Amino acid sequence: MRRTEPIGVAVIGAGWAGERHAAAYRVRPQLARVVAVVDTNAAVAAARGHQWDASLATTDLDAALSRPDVQVVSVCLPNSLHIATALAALEAGKHVIIEQPFATSVEDADTLIRTAARVRRLAMVAEGSRFDPVYLQMADMILSDEIGAPYLVRIARDQHRHEMLRARSWSLTDAASGAMWNGGIHDIETLRMFTGGLAIQEVYATATRSNLPELEGDDTSVAVLRCEYGCVGTLSESYSAHTPSGLRVRAEVFGAHGAIATDGTGAITITTQDGERTVRVPSVDTYDAMVAHFLDCVSRGNEPATAAYGMRPGLFATLAAQTSMIFSAPIAPEPSSSF
Repeated sequence: MRRTEPIGVAVIGAGWAGERHAAAYRVRPQLARVVAVVDTNAAVAAARGHQWDASLATTDLDAALSRPDVQVVSVCLPNSLHIATALAALEAGKHVIIEQPFATSVEDADTLIRTAARVRRLAMVAEGSRFDPVYLQMADMILSDEIGAPYLVRIARDQHRHEMLRARSWSLTDAASGAMWNGGIHDIETLRMFTGGLAIQEVYATATRSNLPELEGDDTSVAVLRCEYGCVGTLSESYSAHTPSGLRVRAEVFGAHGAIATDGTGAITITTQDGERTVRVPSVDTYDAMVAHFLDCVSRGNEPATAAYGMRPGLFATLAAQTSMIFSAPIAPEPSSSF
């Protein structure tokens, strides 16, 4: 049954991601309203609370979670703080949407999933790749056998983020920081889309020399992912790569009968023995699409497309990449069926 009153929202973390979540809620006043804003910086919380017309702006998480007019929570914090905040929100009876990575260990991921099931609340992961119309159309073409079974997926995420990272000093020292955590986890999910969810059996990852010494994690790293049925994926993630216009993500998929690629400009190029054609896909704000989907699921009581359980394999492959970088050895991800 659909709700008739706007859903009350608490945005936890009023930085860049929090602003994106709040904007998506606020363009749907008939569906949602931002009731509370929480940030460790009281001045930032107050400014965002005023901007978003929230009745509570605070540094106190419990104050927001105790409000009966808050039904859902957006967790938009540094990576290592996601899990504790999401669990607290679930235990308070709230539905949650959590930025990636939604957890930083197998145990925490499964605790989150079990808690959501026990309290009968939704735990959705804010995974933008699953709402990107270019990736969705590419995946549909691949699964429709336009190029044959994929055997190689290549994804490169290039950007120069040194100044941005220095401005957000927590991102330099967060326990789950680095290019593979912040970019690779999304690209692994994209790979899973393109391959129809083939199991990732082994991950080998390595980092280059540091170009940003203050960053505790990797600023540039690569990973090779061996999937079932002989498919291989390669990822290249960088915070130090100079590009013509900010973030650039390129993705290529090779199958037995052709290839499909995008250069991040909204165009898809399909190459087969019959020639080459290009399809342009209208752009969509993936944050807007994610929040719209989340609100619809809360209203209807449906399982989200990016429920935490379904995001486990991508998280576990990312954890395997982190371990591989430490030990310089291939790592098998935790089996996705172990839950």
